[in-house]
Amino acid sequence: RDVRWQFERNPHSSGTEGWVDSVDIQFGGDVSLRVMMVERGEIDRTKADAVSALRHERDPRLRSSLHWVTSVNTGYLFLNTEMKPFDDPRVRQAMNHAIDKRRLMQLAGGLAVAADSVVPPSMPWTNPGLPSYEYSPEKARTLLREAGLPNGFKTGLWFINARAIDKRLAEGMQQELRAVGIEVQLEGINQSAFEVKARSRRQVACGIWSWSQDYPDPSNFLDVLLNGDRITDQDCNNLAFYSNPEVNRRLALAGDSFEPEVRLRLFREAESIVMQDAPWVPLYHQRDPIIRHPRLRGDVPHPVYLWRYENMWLAE
Repeated sequence: RDVRWQFERNPHSSGTEGWVDSVDIQFGGDVSLRVMMVERGEIDRTKADAVSALRHERDPRLRSSLHWVTSVNTGYLFLNTEMKPFDDPRVRQAMNHAIDKRRLMQLAGGLAVAADSVVPPSMPWTNPGLPSYEYSPEKARTLLREAGLPNGFKTGLWFINARAIDKRLAEGMQQELRAVGIEVQLEGINQSAFEVKARSRRQVACGIWSWSQDYPDPSNFLDVLLNGDRITDQDCNNLAFYSNPEVNRRLALAGDSFEPEVRLRLFREAESIVMQDAPWVPLYHQRDPIIRHPRLRGDVPHPVYLWRYENMWLAE
């Protein structure tokens, strides 16, 4: 809390010279106070909360200081394919049809946009023809009947209490799933306990998790999170414990290839199969409200490092 880092120009650097001589970065403290410090010119930029963002959007004098950045991030409801009833793809597809993600985004306070894919669109990436699931409670009920569950079923839905967005979305999904006969028991716990439980085999039937890129490549989502050859009994990143040999094969081929077009084709095919198999309900891509002082220039988001401070400068 209230940690401060100060970076100064490195006289021995052989790289591109930055514009400023030093950068101070502060961690912790009250978000609303940091926003006020930007408004008073005491600091140059900060990540804001939903309340501060709304205030800036509504005030013509402050509106130009607000900038939204969609993170290279996907929040999702994972469905454990090794646990009943989610071992049946029809049940997983029913879950996708039963959830109205556009309505849920209203509960996110503007801090997220609805997701329809595994790989976030803010990564340099497109996948035309990707299977999608429109909101359709009737289709959800039909799929449940076909799966032998005409009266629905009961399940726990796990989430991290400290993540306000996830908690609100869990409560919203509980209502929508009840409408198609799925009774959900909400299970909110702390993050460390959640990770131990969710990353262990056959412990959590479904839950909310999110992933942000480590490097700008589709493999950082598809291979890390959905390659069945990487499943382990504990500390598993594949929280759906999903494995499809056709997906695994394409991911292995993409990992061995140095041809961009070949890799792109293989990743697109793998993601399309994943979406059809529905081990996830993609929920959201996070949006971050950034408040910056008018004098700050060059604060363009970077796909890997988020912010390159050496590219920023202060206008006179």
